[in-house]
Amino acid sequence: MPHKRAKRSVREKERAERTTDQAPSQASRNLREESIPKSIARVLNASQIRSEWKQSLGKRKREQGNTEAVSQRRSQKKSRIKGSDAGAASEDLRLSQMRIQPGESLAHFNKRVEDNMRPLVKSAVQSSSAHMRKLAKDAPKTTDRKSQKPLNSSDPLSSTKMKQLRSGTKPDPDPAQDRNQSGKPSVDFAKASTSTPKSVNDIVQAPPQIKHLPRNAKKILATSGKGKKSDAVVSMVQKAMMEAERENAIQRYRELKERRLKEHHNIINADS
Repeated sequence: MPHKRAKRSVREKERAERTTDQAPSQASRNLREESIPKSIARVLNASQIRSEWKQSLGKRKREQGNTEAVSQRRSQKKSRIKGSDAGAASEDLRLSQMRIQPGESLAHFNKRVEDNMRPLVKSAVQSSSAHMRKLAKDAPKTTDRKSQKPLNSSDPLSSTKMKQLRSGTKPDPDPAQDRNQSGKPSVDFAKASTSTPKSVNDIVQAPPQIKHLPRNAKKILATSGKGKKSDAVVSMVQKAMMEAERENAIQRYRELKERRLKEHHNIINADS
């Protein structure tokens, strides 16, 4: 077997045959025939190798540039085609989404439509506001000056207005101008502000007064047959007693509220 160690006699014979004066082997012959090692040849011929590499690199770059230009033109053409196809596909998808789906409730459908239309509405509002700002910015400033007509001294109305302005009195309004602006005469009414915020801890000064009967109260009493007009009549004594009780209740409520406020302030002062 080749992996087994040879006998001693065989080993001694091979050792005797291995003398110093022997013919060179095939491996040593190949090394001797090689003039210069490859690493040293690479160092010595570095300039030539570098120039060859640059030439091949420039050739590759030119070929790559041509191929990239061709591929870029093709990709642009494909992108244009895909863009048009994508726009049409997105439009079809949007229209298909605007339809109610099977098993979908009307509330969910309305919410989905609002979510889809919200960016479109927002972009439209932004574009319109930007357009209005651009128009206001580009409008010439001389239009207001030209629109204002100078007051001629020959005009009697203008002279009276000038006198009123000089004297410090308010000029009379022009009725013709009011009629031109609106078909109806201008009337100023006092506007009640209902948008004032109400506090949560507002103090009630008095209980509410119910001056009107509930809806269909008379009809219910008439149909039931139990209620009569005489039942709803309250005597003066009963009315006076009710008013007195009402005033007493209001007074007790106010005293209770004042006492609680004082206790609250005392607690805050003691803590501080």
